[in-house]
Amino acid sequence: PVLNKEQEQHLFKKLNYYKYKLSNLKNKKSKLANQYFKEINEIRNWIISANIRLGNLAVKKLKIKSVDYRDNILIVLYKCVDRFDFNKNWKFST
Repeated sequence: PVLNKEQEQHLFKKLNYYKYKLSNLKNKKSKLANQYFKEINEIRNWIISANIRLGNLAVKKLKIKSVDYRDNILIVLYKCVDRFDFNKNWKFST
């Protein structure tokens, strides 16, 4: 599913919220921490699944060669999602 700008902003806000909550927990192995990890991964995967074409383009431009092309796409997208700053009011996807 393609996300519009408002949907992306909402997902990135939730992602940053859960990352912040997780960073403030003292016990990183608690049930609450596991819940935050789960939410973070679900949001990240949702953003990535909506932007597979973007990852494909990035891997082609970077000419990354490895055993599995799909793994490279996912690695690039994971890094991009983690580094993206939604506060600049940009759209993540193409």
